[in-house]
Amino acid sequence: MKPAARELLDRIYATGKVEDAEGATRDALPAGLPREHAEELARLVVEEGAVRTLETGTPSETALPRLGAEGLELDFALVDGLHLFDHTLVDFFYADRMLRDGGLVVFHDTWMPAVAQAVAYVEANRAYERVRAGDAAMAVLRRTGGDERAWDFHRDFAPRRGFRQRRRGGS
Repeated sequence: MKPAARELLDRIYATGKVEDAEGATRDALPAGLPREHAEELARLVVEEGAVRTLETGTPSETALPRLGAEGLELDFALVDGLHLFDHTLVDFFYADRMLRDGGLVVFHDTWMPAVAQAVAYVEANRAYERVRAGDAAMAVLRRTGGDERAWDFHRDFAPRRGFRQRRRGGS
C-alpha cells in the first residue's frame, strides 16, 4: 500500500473521522469497515490504478440511477449497502451499468446469505470472473464484458461453498 493511503487509513482509524472534499468531518466508525477490510480495498484500488470509485449504501436505489444517467463511469465499485438480496442486486445492477470493462466490483459481507446469493447470481449469469480477495468476507469480481444476454437468459445459481462463514466484523 502506498504511504499516502496508509497515512489516510491511520488517521481515519485513529480519529474515527473522515473528511469530505470541502474539509467537513464526519464520523466513520463504528459503522465503517474493519481496518483489515479497508486495507484490502486500498490494496485493490492501488493495484488496479482505479481512479473513479463508488461505495454503495442507503438510499442507493435512488442515487445510483441518477449517477448513471449523468454518465458516470467507474473503475471500481464496492457494494456494501443494505444487505438484503434485492437491495444488493439493485446496487450491483446500477454499479454494473457504470463499471468499465476490466473494472472491479467488490461485494462486502459475503458471510450473509443474501449477499452470497447475489454474488452467486452474478457469477452464474453475468460476464464477471473471480479475483483473489485477501479476506473471505469479500468477493472481488472483474467485469469481462458487457451484458450480451438474450432477453430470456437465466442460469440457476447457488452460493459457493464457504460463503456462510462466521461474521468477521464490520457492516
